[in-house]
Amino acid sequence: MDPPDRGDSFSEGSDEESVGSSIPRIPITIENVDSQEILTFDYDEDKMHHSFIEFMIACDLPYTFLQDPLVEYHMQCLNPLFKSPPKERTKELIMKKFQEQREQVRELIKGVKGKFSLCFQIWDLTDYPDYYYLCIAAYYIDDEWKLNKRIISLSKSYYCPEDEWMIHFITEQFKNWGLAKRVFAITTNNLNNNINSSSVLSSVELLNEGRLYHVPCYAHVLSSIMQVGFEFFDQSIEKIRQIIRDINDSKQPNPNLEIYRKACEKEGIGFSYFLNYAPWRWSCMYKMIDVALQQQRAIDLYCSEHPSQDLRYQDFLNKFRPNGEDWENLKFAKELLRVCDGPQECCSSVYHPRVCEVVHQLGEICLFFQAYADVPRFEDVTRKMKEKFYEHWDELPVIFGLASILDPRTKTTMLKVLVELIYNNNTKNLDNFEAELNRLFEEYRANTPKNVVVGSSSSKATTKIAEYLKMKQPEYVKSSELQCYLNEPLIQRYDNDDYDDVLAWWKAQERRFPVLAAMARDVLTVHVSTVTPEEVLSTGRRVLEKEKCSLGPTILEATVCLRDWYLARERLHDQDEKDKLEYDMWMMKLGDDDEEEEDEEDEEGKNKTVA
Repeated sequence: MDPPDRGDSFSEGSDEESVGSSIPRIPITIENVDSQEILTFDYDEDKMHHSFIEFMIACDLPYTFLQDPLVEYHMQCLNPLFKSPPKERTKELIMKKFQEQREQVRELIKGVKGKFSLCFQIWDLTDYPDYYYLCIAAYYIDDEWKLNKRIISLSKSYYCPEDEWMIHFITEQFKNWGLAKRVFAITTNNLNNNINSSSVLSSVELLNEGRLYHVPCYAHVLSSIMQVGFEFFDQSIEKIRQIIRDINDSKQPNPNLEIYRKACEKEGIGFSYFLNYAPWRWSCMYKMIDVALQQQRAIDLYCSEHPSQDLRYQDFLNKFRPNGEDWENLKFAKELLRVCDGPQECCSSVYHPRVCEVVHQLGEICLFFQAYADVPRFEDVTRKMKEKFYEHWDELPVIFGLASILDPRTKTTMLKVLVELIYNNNTKNLDNFEAELNRLFEEYRANTPKNVVVGSSSSKATTKIAEYLKMKQPEYVKSSELQCYLNEPLIQRYDNDDYDDVLAWWKAQERRFPVLAAMARDVLTVHVSTVTPEEVLSTGRRVLEKEKCSLGPTILEATVCLRDWYLARERLHDQDEKDKLEYDMWMMKLGDDDEEEEDEEDEEGKNKTVA
């Protein structure tokens, strides 16, 4: 059997195999060579197609994957009876699976004990700038105290819709998923003023039949601060990037790499390969700068004593060779990226509650401001970053304070220290946190079964006192649970891995603190960002791949939701982000090679023109 050409047309199926028709099972007999046994089984093509759909979803392949002639050819090598389903049949199978799993997710959400935190995300279409998708993701904590995420809706709309459309869309989702009275907080994209408008937020509160917390996107705030720093040291990073590209030249053999290796040996520095630079990946930028600083002397020697006699190449080295100020800028950039590494993980992590760590990270950023505020070279850029910081964080969102108090490593004791650090001994925010904590505790206490037995006796002489104590039980519960929790010693932060998971701690203490545990279950579901910092750095929001932009809204919602539900079922969301990083690194290397090829083509063109 010869493999088909990709350009060949393929059959859309006969009348007997039209969309929705049942495919008969075909008995097959094969010989097991090892055991000399004859095995007979029924080949179920319909089951094979369903398994392929699951494979496509898990691997995030386009839904036209099965129509590729080469795929059909390879499958027929395994089983000559295999035949790819028509495109419409594939679409029908995807939609059927989507409808089935959506009902399962709906039942799962119906059985969740606590409340939900909704995250409103904006997804752009690269080929259709006038349209965008609004995605709603629901976060919740299950009975095992595990944080979960499910995308519940993906809807296409014109860019920047009116409030009426937003209200109608959100109302429809609340009804479809039974979210009334079950939403604790919403996180919105700061760049979309329509979602943040007071009328939309008020409507969501009315739909929820109660107050909810609004959380601004942490990644956007963080990136606005980082952009000030990037503008300052961007030229220094570009210099070191060009030198690294030159050292990492993909041509084989690579004389530059050997020259640089000898420079490292001459300076007594251990040779280490450079990481390619990705402008949208802060972690890549940090690692690149870190290695460059460790090998600073070798880089200077490589630029100053390169044996090449090409005058243009020597001009290139002189132009991009980092000077003393550039190296100082790189040290500043490295420290800034190190400080922002925690917030970056905070914005992208799915399975670990990071809302309780935001105040700690803001305190870390303020310590960075203090360290460079009096350094003449960095005084101005630090002041600008600090102004941008307080432009967004003039007053901390209450939810961040509540989450910190419900972290047994922080509570009000360390929260006071952090607030004083961030706001120069101004504790106005702390008073707001404590007042909201008491209000919220009373609200949850009224809705939590009373497991505390105040007192009981069969003696008639104690009947009145028992009734009196029962009447005063709310104050008793309050003083014994909330104050007991706050008065207990802090758990040392990060000293014990068993207590580094705040959800595991609350699971173990649920019987001791039933009201606070119910509060923690809802507060810790809050997701602090709608996008990762890298997405903010590049476009400001998530961008759909070109292959998906051409899909209709219905099939796109089905594929995106099925993919998300698969990752959620296997708890692979965080791993998926790591895989994207590795893929970006690989694509970045290819991009460097393409740039070099383009440079060579331009140079050849110039030479031909001169000739």
